[in-house]
Amino acid sequence: MKPKREHAVAEDQNDNARGPARLSDRSTDSPAGRDYLRALTLRTPDPLAWDWEATLERSYLRILPLGANIIDVGGHSGRHTRIFLEQVHARQLWVFEPLPREYAYLTHLFGQSPQVTLINAAVSERPGRARFVVNTHAPEESGLRRRHYNDERHAVLKEIDVDVTTLDALLSTEASQHRVDFIKIDVEGAELDVLGGARALAARDRPVFSVEFGSPSYSVYGRQPADLFVLASAWGYALTDLLGHPFRNLADWLASVDTYYWDYLMVPSERLPQITIALSVDAWPVGQ
Repeated sequence: MKPKREHAVAEDQNDNARGPARLSDRSTDSPAGRDYLRALTLRTPDPLAWDWEATLERSYLRILPLGANIIDVGGHSGRHTRIFLEQVHARQLWVFEPLPREYAYLTHLFGQSPQVTLINAAVSERPGRARFVVNTHAPEESGLRRRHYNDERHAVLKEIDVDVTTLDALLSTEASQHRVDFIKIDVEGAELDVLGGARALAARDRPVFSVEFGSPSYSVYGRQPADLFVLASAWGYALTDLLGHPFRNLADWLASVDTYYWDYLMVPSERLPQITIALSVDAWPVGQ
């Protein structure tokens, strides 16, 4: 997760014992994401005070069963891949990474793991070949289009050709034998394109998704802030923050997106109460 704003840390964030003031008991009535965001912002105005990658990790560890089947779209250096293997003990794990150097590194780390299938391709709405914009100064910000980089002044760009596939293509492989439990998507703005190529998989398995969605990246794909909420609603999914607080309507979503953090969970509506309870033990994100 890449927070939108950068300013001074205002408060100590190590007190995870106290929940947000005046918010109801989440085990019975989860506060809306907009209400929680207001409490979070008042408590700690600086989003960089929190470790958002660690918060994502903590959240999926709370909701995933041991032996889950997982798709990691944007494996990069393997941080989450390693956790999926060592702590979730994933039964099957498919990792997509289009960058040659990062793919080679993932092969070095995980190529001998029988649970892991590494795929050297980008993921989008339809298969083929495409130009891929590599930011050699910050490879984690590379993607199928040039985005607005966190450090524009030092960005060094080059283009390479990559294979492109879809998540639904897994249904025609041996992966069709496995129910997918969780899909992590971090593709620098192309998240909605990845979801567009996963309609059949989502309908069949109803996995939980984690999705990065921030305007510096999704805007270059012609996407609007409402688009993720509209897609989730059409699929029978709810959008929540990483602690499980749901955005109950489009107005709440639009008042919250692009204001503090960029990572969300997309949860099947029928599983929202269960996941809300599982995440309710954590009052705040993980501090830096």
